Amino acid sequence: MSHAGPLRGTHARAVEATHGSPRGRLLLPLAAAALALVTLVPASWVPSLWTDEAATASAVRRSWPELFFMLGKVDVVHGLYYMLVKSLTDAVGVSELTLRAPSIAAGAAAAAALAVAARRLGGPRTGLAAAVVLVLLPRFQFAATDARSYALTVLGTSLCIAALAALRESGRWRAAAGLGAALLVSTGLSFYCILLAPVAVLAALADRRLRPHWWKVALASVPAAGVAAWVAAAASRQTFQVAWIPPLDWHVGREIVFLQYFSHAAMWTDTGIVPAASAPLVVGMVMTAVAVLALAVWGVVRRPRSFSTVLGLALITVPLAVLLVGSALMGSSYYLPRYLTFTAPGLCLLAANGAVSLTRPAAARWVAGAAALTLAGGALLAIAGQRTEFARSPSDDFRFVADTIRDHARPGESFAVAAGEDLFIAAYPRPFEGLVDLTRGISAAQWGLIFNQRFPLESRSALVDRQKVVFAIRPVEKPQEEEFLRSRGFAEQGRWSGPGHVIVKFVKY
Repeated sequence: MSHAGPLRGTHARAVEATHGSPRGRLLLPLAAAALALVTLVPASWVPSLWTDEAATASAVRRSWPELFFMLGKVDVVHGLYYMLVKSLTDAVGVSELTLRAPSIAAGAAAAAALAVAARRLGGPRTGLAAAVVLVLLPRFQFAATDARSYALTVLGTSLCIAALAALRESGRWRAAAGLGAALLVSTGLSFYCILLAPVAVLAALADRRLRPHWWKVALASVPAAGVAAWVAAAASRQTFQVAWIPPLDWHVGREIVFLQYFSHAAMWTDTGIVPAASAPLVVGMVMTAVAVLALAVWGVVRRPRSFSTVLGLALITVPLAVLLVGSALMGSSYYLPRYLTFTAPGLCLLAANGAVSLTRPAAARWVAGAAALTLAGGALLAIAGQRTEFARSPSDDFRFVADTIRDHARPGESFAVAAGEDLFIAAYPRPFEGLVDLTRGISAAQWGLIFNQRFPLESRSALVDRQKVVFAIRPVEKPQEEEFLRSRGFAEQGRWSGPGHVIVKFVKY
């Protein structure tokens, strides 16, 4: 009597218990992507472009030769991302929505990919929980509506987890090749994503089922390591771009716990969170942090030996440890909370384990409900706080500056802006067309940098004296141009103040 039929049926039932029915296997990633789009798309165009996004706009508005010239001087680590966004905006134009569209699409794909990966590791409920936690993380919400590469790196990490899970099940080279491809592209998008390679190798060595295939994981990482070495060599000539990052201090603990996954902020200083966060953002950050961290801790307690726990902990700790130790050894800080956005799926795996562990006992369901309500409420507050005009960074009120010039300046009139302060033009150039730029030297595209070359207004006295109307555009704390214009016989006729900039209209009578 043959036992092939019963064995085959038993295996099929085991696979379905882990992965769900064929219809469910398709429904889960679609539902995760839909949830992401429902939360990401509405009002994603409302916030003004900010400094980092203006840098993207500055890069993609150049010709291809100008872009490659720029990458030889600055931002080589963002080169692949700039090329991707430029390919889109060359076809559909530059706006808040088109600049952010790649991140929105990547966010939806990341939620779907993580749902599939977590389902492979723990079943359909774990897949759904991991995707929901990812979508509701305030940092993910920011990254997936930001014209930078962070959401794409989250997608890369989710694909790496899915490939590892597939390799763990099948041992096939196809899964290893998928891991290598995800690592390669992720590293091209963000140099720090090379840290996914040691995470994958360590997780493979720690897992009984993956251990026989650890060498496939290591081999799959070689192409990404080659790209990382090339980028590191090129970026070594551009380290001045990260020289502004403050040295590690006692604030780093709070940055790791609260900012890395629960806020868009760059860092925490003695004066508060930078960029400054609105009250809804802060409340939402705290609520989501409490809910997700509690679920993650419970997930580790309940499933300490599961592969998803090992992988999640490795994702959270290994890249962070490398950056902190590397910064200490090199004497310069290379850590900012947002730089480790790509590790967020690790936290989601742990929280998903915790959430699923709470759904069984009746008493625990009250705790699960409280955690769900706290997470959802915090996420709604954070999303609402992120969809205001100045949510990205109040000091980067670039649209306010552009709209003020559009509404009050006339062709042939002039404006003055200090060196390093003109990214609002890169973000919103149209209102400045037809105006005389009093302080500009060569353009950013000709110079090969993000900013235009600028000269002090005092050095342009002859040009200033020929003007009838000058709009002085300055950060709130820098009034020098106003004082100079008054000394040349100009009188103030109008003043408009935003959270970060002041625009003053001067007229010579």
